[in-house]
Amino acid sequence: MARHTVNMRKLLLLFAAVTMLFAACGKHADNVLPLNKWQFSYWNEWHDATVPGCIHTDLMANGFIQDPFLDTNERRYAWVSDSSWTYRTTFSMSRKQIRKSKHHDLVFAGLDTHAEIFLNGQRVGVAYNMFRTWRYNIDAYLVNGENWIEVRFHPEGRHDDSCAAAAPFAYPDIRVFSRTAPYQQGWDWGPQLNTCGIWQPCWIEGWDNKQPEGTLNGLGMAGFFGTWGNDSLKMPSNLQYKTIELNRDNGAFCFMVDGMPVYMKGANWIPVHSFPVLDKMQKERYRHLLRSAKEANFNMIRVWGGGIYEPDFFYELCDSLGIYVWQDFDYSCALYPDDKDFLQNASIEATEQVRRLAKHKCIVLWCGNNEVKNGWEDWGWQKKFGYTPQQCHQIEANMDTLFGEDGILARAVKQYAPGKPYIPTSPTWGWGHEESAKKGDAHYWGVWWGELPFESYRDMTGRFMSEYGFMSYPEINTIRRFFPEIDQLMDSATAADMLTLPALLGHQKHPRGIAIIDQALQRYFGVTSRDVSFPRYLYLTQLCGAYGTGLGMEAHRIRKGHCWGTLYWQLNDCWPVASWSSIDFYGNWKALHYAAKRLLGDIAVLTEPTEEDGGVNIYVVSDNKPIKGKLLLSLCDFQNNTVQQEEEETASGKSHYYRLPGGVEKENVVLWVQLYDENDIPLAEKLHYFVPPKRLHLPQANVACNMAADGTVSIVTDNLAFGIALRTEPYVAGHFSDSYFDLMPSNKPHTVKFFPKQSPSTKKVKIVAEWYNR
Repeated sequence: MARHTVNMRKLLLLFAAVTMLFAACGKHADNVLPLNKWQFSYWNEWHDATVPGCIHTDLMANGFIQDPFLDTNERRYAWVSDSSWTYRTTFSMSRKQIRKSKHHDLVFAGLDTHAEIFLNGQRVGVAYNMFRTWRYNIDAYLVNGENWIEVRFHPEGRHDDSCAAAAPFAYPDIRVFSRTAPYQQGWDWGPQLNTCGIWQPCWIEGWDNKQPEGTLNGLGMAGFFGTWGNDSLKMPSNLQYKTIELNRDNGAFCFMVDGMPVYMKGANWIPVHSFPVLDKMQKERYRHLLRSAKEANFNMIRVWGGGIYEPDFFYELCDSLGIYVWQDFDYSCALYPDDKDFLQNASIEATEQVRRLAKHKCIVLWCGNNEVKNGWEDWGWQKKFGYTPQQCHQIEANMDTLFGEDGILARAVKQYAPGKPYIPTSPTWGWGHEESAKKGDAHYWGVWWGELPFESYRDMTGRFMSEYGFMSYPEINTIRRFFPEIDQLMDSATAADMLTLPALLGHQKHPRGIAIIDQALQRYFGVTSRDVSFPRYLYLTQLCGAYGTGLGMEAHRIRKGHCWGTLYWQLNDCWPVASWSSIDFYGNWKALHYAAKRLLGDIAVLTEPTEEDGGVNIYVVSDNKPIKGKLLLSLCDFQNNTVQQEEEETASGKSHYYRLPGGVEKENVVLWVQLYDENDIPLAEKLHYFVPPKRLHLPQANVACNMAADGTVSIVTDNLAFGIALRTEPYVAGHFSDSYFDLMPSNKPHTVKFFPKQSPSTKKVKIVAEWYNR
């Protein structure tokens, strides 16, 4: 009886919440009829569909295709993207129900992407933008009794080819003609899996005097119906600022929160899945990624402009966690059409999305696009496509019309999110320009694309580093999930042999990825994929990526005052792949994420060598409040014998210089820098090496690990162990409080904590370590 009472209470609360919701919108709940039960057609037969959803997930759910992420299935199922697909549903309305409202609309909060909509066999309209609501008046088509709706989706490629053929000049990328998520059509970290479907909620809505605008309340669908909402009670915001400004005076790029400059630390965000439907599993991905970001000391996420406008659920989490959001409009790496229909479509999209998201405190910047100006100026389009001076002028005028300081997107921000900064593009200057290090934000890709050494981060630190990074592979357990046969093939093969297998080549999307990684491995670790086993290669790519990107983080933070932000590329993946991410698709922290946690701490010790004399500059960084204390500088050999020790008074913002004493070989020592406060409480530490890892004369280290029942892991070593990476056997999903760290020998075990995603018994779980100097 008590259980029935509780359930009834929940139903009453839900009904009350829905009633209040519609009352707040100026509507009654009985004027809205959700449309949830849909089918899709496959080989002329109808099958159950999930709405919100997409065709790929519906085909998988019905057993018609396997997971496109597995093996070489991406190519195997290319036909899905090239086909037309039809969805249908029915609803009943009596004559009395029809008469309750003067007018009735069929509303779709999101259709992906090119669609024709039919009611009772009559075409009521079309859709051609994934990122806006589509509303159709259906008074002329409603009948007493059962009504049926049909939505027919057509491939984007067919539409894009037609538009490109009719265009007045060639476009660098013809997918710009479709307002769909660009990343689904392939990127250098993502698969080509164009999908389609009813990816947001849909409903019938009655109204009387004034047709509603856009979605149900003008700001996005309510949580009761799902995708645009947060599906739960509103989370309290930890962002309570009054004003947010972006200082761009004299080339600066600094966020001013309530008049005070704030150094931004974090990463770029791409969609969490190739099929971005917010179900229970995706919500868990959002929670895990953003909590991991907070744990790694992030205070900003940049939502990159080639993905999607994220659901309210994402922004609610950022609000509650105190993470600022840089929000790109959804335009990336291309030139866009300038015809009237396209610009009107773009204006409606911008209005709807800015209105929907304006309520979120976390959003502190709107940016017109990702790398459109950069591409126009630096990627050779003018020469490649033979644009005339008149066409160049037209293209530049169109860019200003859409993206400019007074353009379509800027006006939407000014009207619907007043007080929030807007910039036309990111980066301000491409990395080949001298201005890139002096004015505005920068995407520095001299490391990676330019194949320059990691040390170039120090020479090319801009005013705000909004993209940079280095690729690595995910761990072996992630490889096993999309390529289960891997264990049967890698026993006697080198990594180079394995990387040529079709399944692994299909999950490496950069055309020069393997070669560029090999070059860096040789430069810093003395090996390539031809010299090591596949598991060892996976480990070394992560160690190398964290080492290089970590040098960038340090360089940017050291130059605080000139540089006011560091956002590496990228936090996450949309499928299992070799990429620049610090957390792989299945939620495993890579070496880069552990490095970020150490290097982005509110209090940190950072070091940088002085090239002219082989010394080192040491910096004490504190983001939140000034600190005073002391630095203990211990020059040690790799058995932790002290060669020299110094102690200096220090304070946040202060730098120190240390030079090796004469006769000491750089390859045989490490500088152990420890920061203590005035009460001798340890605050931060750093091991600084005077040469790259491959030149260190590291002795063989013997590392032992033991995990207690509460997840505490004790680690001991007899010699300095470089790059200790921890994992569980058998594999348990979760992360450690630290991993991929260096450990000096000590009389006291070093301890870290393992945090499993669930709470399995750890009695039969073994901790295994891998390190560089084995």
